[in-house]
Amino acid sequence: MKRAVLITGADGYLGLRLVKDFLERTDYDVLAFIRPKEKEFPVSHPRLTVLTGELREENPFRTLDVNKIELIFHSASVTRFNIEEDLAREVNYEGAVKVFRFAENCPHLKKMIYLSTVYAAGLRTGTIPEESLDASAGFANFYEQSKNRAENTLINEFPKLPWMIARIATIIADGDNGTVTQYNVVHNTLKLLYYGLISLLPGKNEVPLYFVTGDFITQAFHDLAMKDVEMRRVYHLVHKRKETLTLGRLVDVVHEVFEKDPGFATRRVLKPLMVDEPTFKIMADQMNSFSGGVVQQALQSISPFAKQLFIDKDFQNDAAVAVVSGYRAPNPEDLVRKTAEQLVATKWGRK
Repeated sequence: MKRAVLITGADGYLGLRLVKDFLERTDYDVLAFIRPKEKEFPVSHPRLTVLTGELREENPFRTLDVNKIELIFHSASVTRFNIEEDLAREVNYEGAVKVFRFAENCPHLKKMIYLSTVYAAGLRTGTIPEESLDASAGFANFYEQSKNRAENTLINEFPKLPWMIARIATIIADGDNGTVTQYNVVHNTLKLLYYGLISLLPGKNEVPLYFVTGDFITQAFHDLAMKDVEMRRVYHLVHKRKETLTLGRLVDVVHEVFEKDPGFATRRVLKPLMVDEPTFKIMADQMNSFSGGVVQQALQSISPFAKQLFIDKDFQNDAAVAVVSGYRAPNPEDLVRKTAEQLVATKWGRK
């Protein structure tokens, strides 16, 4: 029987990259698990089978043949920082546990890789090791909390599973050239700054921001799956603190890029001021009352993340560096500059 990899959330940004990578670079059959949708899956291949289901179902994987599955990537989750508590529990936590239980029943399973986030560390400060993290420091939002809880359930209640946890940093661009096809809280914030819709930013200038590219994460996934690596451990898919940009420098770099755009220059938009969290909350509340839907939506994605912009974290990544082929961190200023240039050129995907 031919071996197969199961990828949940296969139509998401990282899930789709995983599907393409396994079809192009391996001989695995690919089982792509997605939510029911009207539009067709964007990839077609003789080794690809697309399956539909809901993680909130009692048994979402009942139609799968457990005997052919050797690898599982659990990518499916709701990744926005303003996720509601119930949805975070039902999808990100309880859905993950269903995947873990299904994995227990796969007799030929070699690896199960759980896609988490570096922000499963919550409000913890200082050095963040590549190991289990408790919830004692608290969390900025229910997204972080749900991922941390799923991680600890996997570690503590599924000791026999051949698991790995991949904590992923914020993906700022597809690759080193700055192209963006998936927009997140960073891009939403830059959009507000470009259009002069926000004059105050929460955070401290010296706080490091951990950005990676989709290409880096895809290669890391491939190596974790295909190499002989240490099991039942955490891997931080993030660059070292010395390879990152600070919040203050980020603002400087993107403002330099924006000033080269004639439309931005005519608006004479000043660089935003850094403020404490209570001040930003007052401003956000006022803007939510008087501004339009686009601004409100952007602020709703920024506000639940704001606490992280005051916290200095130093993510360790030695285990990941030892695994990722040709590990290299792009110049952080160059990456942010190219990303900002692409965002301006495409008007955040509208062109």
